[in-house]
Amino acid sequence: MRATQDLDPTRRPTPEGFATQSDDAPPEGVQLLARDLESEEWKEFTARVDSFASDEARYLFYLWLATLSGWSWLIMKCVIHYGRDPVKYNEANGELQRTYKATHSVCVELTAQIRAELAFKQRNVRKVSVKGPDKYFGAVTDVEFTRGKQTDLEPIHSSRLSTLRRSAETS
Repeated sequence: MRATQDLDPTRRPTPEGFATQSDDAPPEGVQLLARDLESEEWKEFTARVDSFASDEARYLFYLWLATLSGWSWLIMKCVIHYGRDPVKYNEANGELQRTYKATHSVCVELTAQIRAELAFKQRNVRKVSVKGPDKYFGAVTDVEFTRGKQTDLEPIHSSRLSTLRRSAETS
């Protein structure tokens, strides 16, 4: 739960903040997240989630990571269009606001799941539908939890989301 709070995108700078910092940005780029998701510490944490978390917590954790990927994609989209194309910027910013809500709703669901498990209570993940940008490594930008039980608890990652999207197109 602490790791999800550290990576909360609502605590990160705004697209406007990135745009004003871009002239003085270091050559290695601007850091989007508080943690490096390729660090050894994060890889160990992810391995622990994979090894010890319940199917429900693992599913929600990977869904949360997919929303962070979507958030990262959209904030870069906002930065690119900021000050250059107001129409595209406003469109990207609207998508970014939806992604903030998606990330928050997954974080709330994940927190509730972890708290239930710590209290030794049985809890099912509510039925969830996800949407993301095509061909962007499994990023999720919209999440909607509805009544019912999510039966497929396969963690969402890039290949999984591509499969979901392809199957939805063929249906």
